[in-house]
Amino acid sequence: MIELPANFAPALFAGKTVLVDGGISGISLNIARRFSDLGASLFVTSRWSGRVADAVADLSRSGPAAGAAADRRDLEAMRSAVAECVWQFGAVDIAVSGAAEQGEAPTVREHSGRGEFGPDIDLLGTFNVCRAVYPALRKPGASIVNISTARTWKTDQAQAFAAKAGIDALTRVLAMEWGLEGVRVNAIAPGWCDGFRNSDRPTLDPGHEERGTGTSPRYGDGRSAEIVDAAVFLCSPAGAGFNGETGDVDPHRATLDGSDFAFALEELTA
Repeated sequence: MIELPANFAPALFAGKTVLVDGGISGISLNIARRFSDLGASLFVTSRWSGRVADAVADLSRSGPAAGAAADRRDLEAMRSAVAECVWQFGAVDIAVSGAAEQGEAPTVREHSGRGEFGPDIDLLGTFNVCRAVYPALRKPGASIVNISTARTWKTDQAQAFAAKAGIDALTRVLAMEWGLEGVRVNAIAPGWCDGFRNSDRPTLDPGHEERGTGTSPRYGDGRSAEIVDAAVFLCSPAGAGFNGETGDVDPHRATLDGSDFAFALEELTA
């Protein structure tokens, strides 16, 4: 269990059901854990059924949890997963769209390499998660949190960052469309942290995370808990005044030393 800060009451989300797409690893799994620790019932989805089962076993140690295998690129698959969540727990009160696909290469050499295209999983996937869960969320107090990124200016991830910029725009549009029904839609944009990896796969480049954290004066100690707390806050009564916002959770963003550009030059001249 994640240590709870004093400002979150232990039963803050008691009686609530939280659906976390991508809640099998990284930031999304930590978000799911925090909601579970705060009394919520959890339902996690991912295209990898074995990892869904592992996450459900993990979450069940602190509260009710279930899950379903669903590919977020498939709207009907996500609708079926939402229906399963409602059948299991009777409702959906909060949804977190967090699964992502990330790779690293200069744009002229960037390709999926696995028959997958980053924007399909990131942007189309977020669209499908939100659209699928919307009918179950149409009530005052409901909340959606999408996961974006604070570092859309970094080189070598054009696909992923274009998709994340689209997620920011989608978040604003959905907030305007659904806000009158009481459904708030926000996003958090994490920087580098100890739980940065939020995809279904291991890091493609083993040095990728080390380079990112090395740009920080705190040397990468932007803890995953800080990002988790931001998601919890946005879904809590204290976050009721936020709608259509994308909040950067990146305490060292403004103090880069230019090393990203050195890494890019090294890649281009290799």
